[in-house]
Amino acid sequence: MKRNSSQTSNSASSASKSSKRQKTSQACTSCRKSKTRCEILENREQGTVKCHRCKVLKVHCSYQDMDKSELPMEESLRKPRVDNDANSSSRFSNAAVHAQTMQWEQRALAIIESANGSTLLKNITPEGQRSSTRRYMIWDWFRVPQGHVYDWTAPLDTVRELVNSVFDSEPKQAIAVAPSPESVANDSLAKVLTSDQIEHLLDLFSQYYTPWLNLTLIRTAENPMLDLVCCTISSRHLDEPTRSAVATRLQALTKDCCAKLIFQSRNSDSIEAIQCLLILSLWAPLCGNSEDFGDRRTLIGSAVSMAMNCHLNEACDKALKLQTAKKKGDEVDESDLIDAINRSRLWLSVANTESMLCIGSGRLALSKRNYEIYRDLFPTHPTLSLFPLDLDTGRDARLRLLSELCDAMETGLAIPFQSVSEDDVERWYDSLTHVFQNMARLLRLCLPLGVLADSEKFHYQMLVIQNKFFRLLLLHHALASCRTHQNENQSARATLWFQEIRPRGIFLVIAWSRESFQLSEAFLISILEMDSSLLRIAPDYLFTMIPFAAGYAISSNYFALKGLGVHIPGSTMRIIERIVVHLMQASVSEDSPARKCAQLISVMLALYNAKAKELTETPRRSVVDILGSYDPWLGTAKKPESQIPDNSSTLSLPKMPEFHSIPSHNSELQFLGHAVTLIFIPK
Repeated sequence: MKRNSSQTSNSASSASKSSKRQKTSQACTSCRKSKTRCEILENREQGTVKCHRCKVLKVHCSYQDMDKSELPMEESLRKPRVDNDANSSSRFSNAAVHAQTMQWEQRALAIIESANGSTLLKNITPEGQRSSTRRYMIWDWFRVPQGHVYDWTAPLDTVRELVNSVFDSEPKQAIAVAPSPESVANDSLAKVLTSDQIEHLLDLFSQYYTPWLNLTLIRTAENPMLDLVCCTISSRHLDEPTRSAVATRLQALTKDCCAKLIFQSRNSDSIEAIQCLLILSLWAPLCGNSEDFGDRRTLIGSAVSMAMNCHLNEACDKALKLQTAKKKGDEVDESDLIDAINRSRLWLSVANTESMLCIGSGRLALSKRNYEIYRDLFPTHPTLSLFPLDLDTGRDARLRLLSELCDAMETGLAIPFQSVSEDDVERWYDSLTHVFQNMARLLRLCLPLGVLADSEKFHYQMLVIQNKFFRLLLLHHALASCRTHQNENQSARATLWFQEIRPRGIFLVIAWSRESFQLSEAFLISILEMDSSLLRIAPDYLFTMIPFAAGYAISSNYFALKGLGVHIPGSTMRIIERIVVHLMQASVSEDSPARKCAQLISVMLALYNAKAKELTETPRRSVVDILGSYDPWLGTAKKPESQIPDNSSTLSLPKMPEFHSIPSHNSELQFLGHAVTLIFIPK
């Protein structure tokens, strides 16, 4: 790509900065002849080094004959130029790191404090004015604004709605969101950025964003649309002055490109268009109005339609047949096999992304994965026993494991709760148990990979984090299905309904409620363990998962307090406060998903604190008066011996089991499980 002479004078500062960077070596001879992108993805310590393209095509690479000191610089030398707040702690002294942490905590505390004045909190029905006969569900405490009922049968859709509501309710002077970008006549990527900047941003995308796709992008000699989309997404890593200067034009170009991809796609551009839409469905451009790009499911739905028109859904079958023929010794065109495998990877990546965006939204994914085929095309055995793997094989392993996880989740969500009859409950329970066992099997396979891998360790760890969240979401779905069925069928008992759901004699609602609460905390802790520099480049769907888990943990604490009049022991609220700080550290702009996520969780915290204060100050009859205290040894309810005196102005709880007198390590958790069960019990 040639540099436009006019660009040099307009970007003197950028040019001066880029001139200080070490100059990279030329592409290998083969890639220069074909005018394709040349990059080294394998371990440079190996005896022979080849570029990725030559390795895939199995042709001679001129890098093999070069001294390793002359090879293109390693990715570790190509660090993004980011804002000071985004720099890693290793670049600062301990005192500076401490000062920076305090700065972020102060910003997070300011957001939490400002949440107390959020318009969403002003019209909430006080606890004392709520109907004493109204049954409440887990999310009733967050029915805001007054009179609006969110659809928690599609929990992640509701979280997205809440995120937008909180963001829209913020004072406009506090959050300066850029107006919708307008197109500039005859504008292009080459007119917005210099060739060095384009190359730098493409390198950043390849290093930081491509691993989330679990594949290497399919490129030809010319990829103008794909280059534009990649540069727009990775432009968040530019320093603030440069980013402010180019963000609006980049987003306007990308918006026009996105419209053309959907409405004016051509077969010749199909593979490039599919990849562009796939990327935009995962990451919305920042520094502008991300709503201009519409619903992410619309984007990925268009990508799925294009992929099916290109017969990508048949690519796995074709690749497996060619692979099988090659193993039998038949003559197979190597380029056809490589093309079929690349298309198979793209199809699975598109299908997995659609599943991630549809799960929890009440919508069904259009794309289908054929397990019988992709398990043979990308086998886990003996692949997982050969770790560490090369880059492509490792990404194939992640594609396969994530595909299985999405298949398991979609299977679990499709299992209906028919009735409380013994046969129906046991059939429903057995089906879900099979799904949970399958997810546990996948968790075991994924757990060691982040430790064993030499590269992209974090993305193997993300498989574990996604597994935790999917299990939490499926448990929420199962428990909500039980509760919804009870609400809609008056034949079921109005009180202690959960006792009717006892497959194989198991108090299922108690056990699953306890596990859900523990999973919500475990998921949030996993997020806190992530480096903020990795969190800021995560796909946007992760910032829908985080508020759901935080809200679930807060809900569990709220209903234990409302029902039993006790706080659940532990650090739940401190974890959630730290989540807000962590999200603020990961925020790169005022309208970034991380910041929006932090704002919603701050409102949740403010709402919980207000309700907790009201509950502790207002005498009320505890649900324990109805249920009795819980015997952790027998798992049964006992009628309390005392009641609240009529002339008492303070809350007098019935006698509760004393934790210190129970020797079993699990007794407290069993008791708390009973408390969390109150989430699903009518008052």
